[in-house]
Amino acid sequence: MRIPKALPDGLAFDRRGNLYISCYTPARIYKVTPKRKASILIDDWEAHTLSNPTNIAFGGAKFDQLFAANLGRWHLTRIDLGIVGAPMACHPL
Repeated sequence: MRIPKALPDGLAFDRRGNLYISCYTPARIYKVTPKRKASILIDDWEAHTLSNPTNIAFGGAKFDQLFAANLGRWHLTRIDLGIVGAPMACHPL
């Protein structure tokens, strides 16, 4: 799979096997299904809420929020997806 004119940076998976890719530029997060169908999940053309997003990770009380670090500013973006992230090795089963 190719993402033209983009600089991918962070990766995260949800429980259904979908892959989320944050792009440093453009300020965008893609969602890629297990069948390799890519779509734009979030596109912030002004780069205010997502500002050169780097790493992404699922978190929150229900593990259904996606967090993005923003290198272009000094904040973390919390995205209420309502989609549960894949458990990592550090999470209890």
